[in-house]
Amino acid sequence: MISKLNSVSKIKIVLCFAFILFYNLRTTAQETKPQVGYYQTADLTEKPTYPGGMPEFYKFAGHFYKVPSTPTGIVLKGTIKVTFIVQKDGSLTDMKVVKDLGYGTGEEALRVLRLSQKWIPGKLNGKVVPAEFHLPISIQEPDKQ
Repeated sequence: MISKLNSVSKIKIVLCFAFILFYNLRTTAQETKPQVGYYQTADLTEKPTYPGGMPEFYKFAGHFYKVPSTPTGIVLKGTIKVTFIVQKDGSLTDMKVVKDLGYGTGEEALRVLRLSQKWIPGKLNGKVVPAEFHLPISIQEPDKQ
């Protein structure tokens, strides 16, 4: 029977099966509980965020972040990367420094995160779920004279 179909019909059938397979895989991945106890932010329908949005978080962090002292001639400039879990209640857990600039910059970023208020948790299909969040924090210390 398939050999009697023209090539356009065969392409339509293949695309239809591909769509069904993709949809089923995506739905199954979203509906099953994650193996590690939290979801990846990319899989969520609503991402976790700081109350007021990320610009408010960066304003908060800029106010409380204290650039660690460095030896003369060393100017800190770059990006610190941290990860943490935004729990269902908005609390932050499992905070880790993925990349820092040395001189205690990562520890200071974690200190500021501990000071922050509870976040707005992420959602998956309308249900609040714990999710991993990756946060870059840029540091640009003024030149030392």
